[in-house]
Amino acid sequence: MAISGLTNQILKVCFDHYGTSQPQPPTSKPSFPADYTDPFAGRRSGLIKKAQAAVAIDYSVVEKVKAHKQSNTQQTFEGVSGYENILAQLGDGLGGEGFHNPLLRGVASHVSVCGREKAEATRESLKVDLRARIDAADSSNHTFEEIERYKSDAVLDGLIDSAIEKFGDANAAAPYFDVVELPLEEAEAKLNQTIDEFSERLHKYCNSKPLDFLSPPSLAIKATAGLGRTSKLINKLISRNAIELGDIHYFVPTLALSEQLRADLDAELSFEVDSTSLGLFTFSRVQVIKGRDKTDEDDKPLCEKAALAKDVAKLGLSVATTLCKSGKKTCQFYDSCGYQRQFGNKDAEDAEEANNPQFNKVFSEVKVMAHNHLFLNTKGRMRKPKL
Repeated sequence: MAISGLTNQILKVCFDHYGTSQPQPPTSKPSFPADYTDPFAGRRSGLIKKAQAAVAIDYSVVEKVKAHKQSNTQQTFEGVSGYENILAQLGDGLGGEGFHNPLLRGVASHVSVCGREKAEATRESLKVDLRARIDAADSSNHTFEEIERYKSDAVLDGLIDSAIEKFGDANAAAPYFDVVELPLEEAEAKLNQTIDEFSERLHKYCNSKPLDFLSPPSLAIKATAGLGRTSKLINKLISRNAIELGDIHYFVPTLALSEQLRADLDAELSFEVDSTSLGLFTFSRVQVIKGRDKTDEDDKPLCEKAALAKDVAKLGLSVATTLCKSGKKTCQFYDSCGYQRQFGNKDAEDAEEANNPQFNKVFSEVKVMAHNHLFLNTKGRMRKPKL
């Protein structure tokens, strides 16, 4: 077929743009001068003819995603608000959030509305319902073993137990109510029971495997001063060898409370060591983390540039990178700095812990810090605590 010079130019542009392997002429009709004829009139298209001229679109997936975004107002299983909506996100399909989080949140929603007694009474029927939903969900990103693990009593009962502990009494009392005071002996017995249960959960969590999907245990105790919360908690946790699991981070309102706490901890944790080179000395397993403007046991400043560090912090700059160490630049006092010495050598300690199973039985310690360290990067410079 003869092709005019102008058409050759048009095709050349198409080949240059799309590549010579898949020439695709423009889909819109080009304009030709009056004295030229379009050689592809009625036959110009950038589409490839296939076996089917049209396909049907399945809109059910779109409707399912819309359902996921609805507010938590449905109450279908045991009258639980939000249960259906949360578990609609179960699985690996479009809009899905996997299995662990929807199961965790769905069970929590069920328990928070039902309450402790009804949650216990419906435990078995809840597990049957959850297993049916797990089987029906898209599990394309999970192995058969993982799905079976989610359906097991160990995982489902663990989720239910945790939800009952946290939310079982959520609606049992009004936001403001009169507290019935307990006699001292009864209060102490209740405190001991609470700490015992927390200790058991702590050991169970620390000795668990990733596929157990246990949530880290937490405990808040509100009790009158003088009941002995701190000393009792320490004694109980030590009696169960909690410190042998790894470091413990202990946060206090102010460092003014830390010295008495250090004394209490040292009395329980420290031990005498008879060293050939150093003689008899006390090995302390307590470290109080102080700020740069504080002093050590010999009343020496922890940081030689404490005043300057304070000015740098006021400017919103990082004291660590501005004054301490950044790249090849290091403060002349860095190696002997009392402030830096508090944090130890995280990398070396992590490596030693990984290689020596007995490491924590001797070298783990309690690190006492003020509450403001919860929002600072200092805790990130130390080994991850077990408690």
